[in-house]
Amino acid sequence: MLMDLRYHAASLIAVFLALALGLIIGGSLASDQNLVLYQENLISRLEAENKALRNKQASDEASLLALRQEKTKMESNLNNLAAAYITQLSKEKRIKVDGSDALLGVPLASFEGQDYDYYFTFRDGGELSQKAIADGSATFVEVPKSIKLWELALYLVSTQSE
Repeated sequence: MLMDLRYHAASLIAVFLALALGLIIGGSLASDQNLVLYQENLISRLEAENKALRNKQASDEASLLALRQEKTKMESNLNNLAAAYITQLSKEKRIKVDGSDALLGVPLASFEGQDYDYYFTFRDGGELSQKAIADGSATFVEVPKSIKLWELALYLVSTQSE
């Protein structure tokens, strides 16, 4: 039983020595001004970088908003020009649209008869394409449903000049 008591006393002394050593080391680190200064500098640098990044983000968001507004305005102008072009084209050429009397919302000039110069049909996907009908009297144009009016007008202008 005597050995057990010595062992127990030694382990208690070791625990208290470790606790004292931890307090001494912790106290010396806490009072180290270099470490405190380093941490303060690091915090202030990180805060400055964060502020600079937030300012840049706000500036970028403002620029992006301005560009989106400009894009919307340009697309609106392009759609107005495209509508005028398609209206003029429908006066010069006989245009037939599959199941409609308007091409992407632009009313077409009406014509009598079965002959036509352009026949437009819409499909769900794919690309804009055209082909001549066998007798060469008309052009068959396949249009994706997701196309914008100005894209169609630009395509028609580019294919007419060829």
